Amino acid sequence: MEAQSVWFPAERKVEIRREQLPEIGSTEVLAESIASGISHGTEMTIFRGQAPDVRTFLDLPQDLIQPQATMGGSFEQRFPIKYAYANVGRVLEAGADSGLRRGDLIFARVPHQSHFVVDRSLTTKLPDDLSPVDAATTIGLLDVAVNALLDHPVLVGDVVVVFGLGLVGLFTLQLARRTASTVIAVDPIAHRRDLALRFGADLAVGPEAALEAVRDLSGGRGADVSIEASGAPAALQSAIEATGAEGTIVVPAYYGRKPVELILSPEFHMRRLRMVSSSVNAPDGRLSARWTNERRLNLDVSLLNELHAGDLISHRIPFDEAERAFALVDEHPDEVLSVVLTHEA
Repeated sequence: MEAQSVWFPAERKVEIRREQLPEIGSTEVLAESIASGISHGTEMTIFRGQAPDVRTFLDLPQDLIQPQATMGGSFEQRFPIKYAYANVGRVLEAGADSGLRRGDLIFARVPHQSHFVVDRSLTTKLPDDLSPVDAATTIGLLDVAVNALLDHPVLVGDVVVVFGLGLVGLFTLQLARRTASTVIAVDPIAHRRDLALRFGADLAVGPEAALEAVRDLSGGRGADVSIEASGAPAALQSAIEATGAEGTIVVPAYYGRKPVELILSPEFHMRRLRMVSSSVNAPDGRLSARWTNERRLNLDVSLLNELHAGDLISHRIPFDEAERAFALVDEHPDEVLSVVLTHEA
């Protein structure tokens, strides 16, 4: 079978290519795409030519680097490259050992393409009553938020500040709200701050007002936990300055090859701060035996409706207009919260 797929032939360029799909193996499925979500973090970093050197991945167990199993091209060559990891489709054909059946709705960590063949290990079976469009763009990014709070849980009574109110930040805010006494949201875009207030933030401010807001709402102590979900180096600096003594900065944001210059004194050293990197590809080693990728994704699915996933999709754009979709995300971030590429029924 032939499929259409989205490739980046060069920096900030998009084209749709045709490619032949392989025959399925016993643990694989052939599926027809319904919708796929664009990641504003890792995927846009690759689109902009800021992908990391491939050597940064060599020390990770290969079963944790799931999207690489389905990508086209390589990080080392940079372009052309095919890379994404949030696709929802219907199974057309299932291998005998896949555990799936024709007609099953699945989430798969595969690029944007009309049809795909993928191993069962890279899929999650979805309930039939779940909106495929909602699931396409949100499951993968909700997974980032869930993993961040597994890497560093928010304790009962904590003061939490979330920098960056894209999907990861808004999901993280709602999860932190369950135990925190105070949640402060920070983003330069007004409509994102409005969503944060709607979803439980006690206060939502622009970056210039963040430090004063944290001081006021923490009784001068600073945040117990600061979560940097924006991918902006300046936000990481603000997170360091906003965090109180012996507090923790959690960083699920991805910077790619962007330079990150930080001033660490006096706050980082004198306050004995901790900084925790959080990568969805590498769960906390203390939890990895219990919190497998499969368990985490099943939790994500159960949380979608509760965490207002459908309300976080700002644009639904046909697959054959992928070039326009990526330009919109790249050039007009103030207008976009999340974009889904859709396929006609």
